[in-house]
Amino acid sequence: MDALGTCPATPYTEKRQKHVKNTALGEKVVAFSSSIVLEQFDARSFKQDEEITLMNWSNASAQNLNR
Repeated sequence: MDALGTCPATPYTEKRQKHVKNTALGEKVVAFSSSIVLEQFDARSFKQDEEITLMNWSNASAQNLNR
């Protein structure tokens, strides 16, 4: 876990519902890690320490940007 106790030290996956309200759509595999991977187009628009919103997740701070 990270300093806040929210990110796993080792990445792992879990099966989750594809849609919360429509379970007939089945399941998907979701990866959990202390790092995220974003599309280059989106990532290039971030400024250092900018707060961004990740849909169906939470807000995040753009730190350690590798361009």
